[in-house]
Amino acid sequence: MISLDELPSSAKLETMRLFLGCARVRFPSTSVIFTSLTDLALQWLKVTADSGDLGRLLLSECCPRLQKLRLHSIMLKHSGTKELVLQTSTLLELTMSDMDKMESLELRAPNLRALEITCCGELKVLMLSACILEQLIFSRNCLEAAIDVDLPCVKQLEINLVSHTYIDINDMLVPLGSLGVD
Repeated sequence: MISLDELPSSAKLETMRLFLGCARVRFPSTSVIFTSLTDLALQWLKVTADSGDLGRLLLSECCPRLQKLRLHSIMLKHSGTKELVLQTSTLLELTMSDMDKMESLELRAPNLRALEITCCGELKVLMLSACILEQLIFSRNCLEAAIDVDLPCVKQLEINLVSHTYIDINDMLVPLGSLGVD
C-alpha cells in the first residue's frame, strides 16, 4: 500500500501527478498538509476499506490551495468507497474518468467552474452544488437514476449517455428548472 502521508511535502510543490499502476493507496491523515499544491492528478489506483477518505484531499486542512483535480482509472474496491462525498471551496476544475464502482457522487464546490465526468458506468446518483459552474461535461456514463443539480451559470452543457444493448432501461431525470430552462 502506498501512503500519501509519506510523500514529500515541499512548501513550493504546486503540481503533483501520481500514476500508481493499480496500487492500493492510503489517503493523507490530518497531519499532512500540502500548503502550495494547486494541481493534482491521481491515476490508476485502488481505494480499499483501509484507504481512508478521498475527500480528505479536498479539505482546506490538507490542500488549502487546490484548484485543479483529475481522477482517472480509480478502482473503488470496497462498498464504503462507492459513495463519494467531496466538499471544497477552492477547487475550480474537476475531471473524473473511469471511476470503477462509483455509484454515488455528492459534490459541494461553490467555486467550481468546470466539471467533467466521463466513463463512470456505474454512477446512479449525482448531486451537485456548484453555483458558478460554467462548463459541465457528462459523457459516456450509464446513469440509471437522477442528476440533482443547481446550475444557474452553465454556459456549456454536454450530456452524452450510453445505452447498452443488454439494458433496455435508459431512464434519467434532469430537472430543467435547475438548468435555467423554463
